[in-house]
Formats: sequence, C-alpha cells, structure tokens
Amino acid sequence: MSGINSHTYPSPLLLGCAQCAKPAKVYTQQKAQGFCCSFCGTYNEYDGKRRLRQGGTFTKSPRATFKIGTVFHIDDADFVLINYLTKEETSYKTSWTEYKLFHPVEGCRTLSESDGHYNLLTASRFYNRSNLTREAIHPEKGKFQLYSRYKYTIRHAEGEFLSDISGKELPACDDYVNPPYILSYERTAHEAWWYEGEYVSHQTLKSWLKEPVVLPRWEGVAPTQPFAYSMARPQLVKLTALAIGLLILTQILLSSFVTKPKAVSSQSFTSADNSAEKTYISRPFEITTNHCATDFCISSNLDNTWLETDFTLVNETTGEQYYFSGVVEYYYGYEGGEAWSEGSRDATLTVENLSKGRYHYNVTTTADSTKPAGNLDVVVIENVSLMLNFWLAALCLLAFPFYIYFRRKNFERKQWSNSDYSPYDTN
Repeated sequence: MSGINSHTYPSPLLLGCAQCAKPAKVYTQQKAQGFCCSFCGTYNEYDGKRRLRQGGTFTKSPRATFKIGTVFHIDDADFVLINYLTKEETSYKTSWTEYKLFHPVEGCRTLSESDGHYNLLTASRFYNRSNLTREAIHPEKGKFQLYSRYKYTIRHAEGEFLSDISGKELPACDDYVNPPYILSYERTAHEAWWYEGEYVSHQTLKSWLKEPVVLPRWEGVAPTQPFAYSMARPQLVKLTALAIGLLILTQILLSSFVTKPKAVSSQSFTSADNSAEKTYISRPFEITTNHCATDFCISSNLDNTWLETDFTLVNETTGEQYYFSGVVEYYYGYEGGEAWSEGSRDATLTVENLSKGRYHYNVTTTADSTKPAGNLDVVVIENVSLMLNFWLAALCLLAFPFYIYFRRKNFERKQWSNSDYSPYDTN
C-alpha cells in the first residue's frame, strides 16, 4: 500500500469481481459490504453468508479528481481513499462528488466536492429534535440556518463501501450552514445520520497530499465558503467604535494643548460710490504662532443681493502670498402669506498653515451693479480648530467597515442564491 505506514494499516484484501474476476483491493477488509469493480463497473455485494454476488452496475466518473488508494495526511493520520460516489439531486439535477477516506483507528471522513469547493465531514453525535425547522443550534458552533432539503440518486461509483449503495429507498437530506461549518442530516424510514464538517481551501487540501494534484477550478460562492475578511461583525463594530473614540480623544487633547483662538484683526470697509467692484487694503496685523489655521470671518448688510470677495493675504516678512475667495448672499421675501429667506449675510474662509509674522490683506469685492453692498466687515481669528480634518479622518475610518459590510452582504447574497431558504430577497 504505497504511501501508508504498514504498522498502521493491514494489507488490503484482494477480491475477484463476481462478473469479470478481475482483482480489487479492499482496504477495510471484513468491514466492507461490497465494492464496485474498477474494470467492469459491477457492484459486488455480500449475501447473508458473506458470499459475493452481483448487485447492479455503476459507471466510473469521468471527472473524479482522486484515484482509489490516494493517501490524505490529516491531523497526523494517514487516511486512504476507499471510494467515491457522484450524487445527483432529484429536483434540480445538480451533482456533486463525495470521496470516502478511511483510517482503521480514526474511522471515516467524507471529502465532498461541488463546483470545485470542498468540505470535510465526519459522523456526528449531534441531534436536532426540531430537524424540520429552518434552524439548528450546535452547542459549540452556534446557530445554523437551513440551506437545502433534497433527495439524491447515485450516478457514478467506484471503490469499496461500508454500507449498501444499491438500496431502492432514496434518503431525505437537510443541509444547515454556518460558514465555514455545515451540518448534514440524512434519514430513511429506518435510519438517520448526522454529519458535521468544515470548508476546506484548495491550499489546505493540497497540503494533505504527498503528490501534486490539479484540482477543479471553483465556481461561484459555496454555502460554507468563509468571507475573505474573517473579522466577525461584532469585532468590526467594536474596533471601529474604538478608533472613532481615539480620534475624538485626540481631537480634544490637541484642542486643549494648542493656543486658544484669538481675534488679531477686525476691520470694516465702506465706500461712498456705488461701483460694482471695489478694492480695500487692510491694516497690518500679527500672526503669533507657526503652522496655525486662521479664519477670515466676512459679513455684509446684504438686502436681496450677493457679494463676492477675493483675498490676497501677504506675509510682509517673507513676501509670501495666499489667495482665497468667498461669496455671501442673502435673499428674503413673502410668498403665500409666509416669510421666507435663504442664504446668509456671513461666511467663514479658512487659511491653513500660516507662519508667525506680520500680515495684511487686499480684498476685492464684486457685487450686483443694481444693488451694491454697502459694507464689508472682516474679522481675522488665529489658532482655529480644523474640524474638517476631524471629519475627513472620521470618514476614512468609517469607509473601511462600510466597505466590508456591503461587500459581505453582496458575498452572502451570492452564497444563498441557490437556496430555496435564502434570507435575502432573490426576486
């Protein structure tokens, strides 16, 4: 038995097919209830006196990935592939392949493949008394949701079997999922079995094999396929809340340690003429700290009109200039017996990262020629807090969890798209 520790495994029995007499290796020895001949496809089964007889014919699958006798090294134990079954669901005609892995001490595992996705299942003592509901509660793995209910027929088979596969009664099956886990319930009129399993990635599956293998390319999203970002929703919410809290604390600390906002200039500009465009020059003022943000608060006694302002701020020490502009507009009236208004007579323009020094500004105003503004008031306040930076940082922090949330929702919609019990509206 190539690749298997001879101290762990007994040598397989060699049995001749009842139809073609070709030899077949039976790894489970006397535990086997029958085998499918690899040459002629005859299903050989034991009668009551442990004599082989013909019990039907199964063809080999043209798409089987693993050969009978392949060794899988799982959890420090060597499991040998003793059979595979290709099953077909009776309603939607979807098919999948189940590979039975055997170890004389650890028992059996089932490697199930559908559309290139794999789950490793084992027999379970779990029992859900409310198995006809849409939920199953596992004591360790939490709440599972019903994904599918179906019956199946066997289309292809090869290898030896520990139970009869030629029975006429089709087992009824329920599959419950809680990615990456699955609970599967099979039952006939006389027997019932529970299996529990877990999604297996291609990388993990290949690590179990000693020889390289080409696995079928996976398609779609499997019912048990885990979302790429493994962080659970509660953890993501807590992490985001913690990050926002730290951001708020940082903003408070920075606001406490920097110099308080202070008005360094307050000037009013008026003109006797009614020209639409005017230019004013301010008196010099001092910016007392480096790298500070400064607000230019402008206001005008507007009366159903607008005023546009263009500033040139000049650092008299270095000659550096800053250009910025703003508009104030205010309209009001009565309509339908009710007063209305829109706009504002005030606006705030912010200049960031100013150096300490002596400044003045030139401001050019442009107004409606039919209703020129009468005045312009400008108050300069240094060391203002830039809340815009705070909101941008908060937006960036929130962008990631929202991205993950919507991506997860889209992933789960695809995951449940083939289920008759989807919690999502698939219409």
